Amino acid sequence: MTEEINPIEFGTKKNPVSRPFLLSALCLFAMVNFGFLSILFLLATFYSGRITHVLNIYIPEDHYTPSRILLLFLAGSVLNALAFSGTVLIWKLRRTGYYIMAFSCVALATFYLKQPNAAISTTAVYILLVILFGVYYRRLR
Repeated sequence: MTEEINPIEFGTKKNPVSRPFLLSALCLFAMVNFGFLSILFLLATFYSGRITHVLNIYIPEDHYTPSRILLLFLAGSVLNALAFSGTVLIWKLRRTGYYIMAFSCVALATFYLKQPNAAISTTAVYILLVILFGVYYRRLR
């Protein structure tokens, strides 16, 4: 009289969307990169006073202020954390993750391009990540 529910069939989804292997590898690389950088920027925020002092000793012509360095580290921490959360959403195949990650990558790349002594390779990595994730944009929901 009562119908038994098979626990294996009850929780399964029909037609799950699979993530391509290269997108998975790209997500793992980006998560490690953005996670590591956001932690480093967050740690540097706590030592921004000492870092400012050292910068002013070795580069006296630029005269860095503590508030400028603190703002730099906070912005870097927030933007890298946003890129990390966007990458996690891309891992879950969400389009909003791409927009979040692309915004933070473009903001970071723009900042690095405006720095006079910044390495072009750092900027290229951010731009390349936006392009490579854009290749899989149609797979995202």
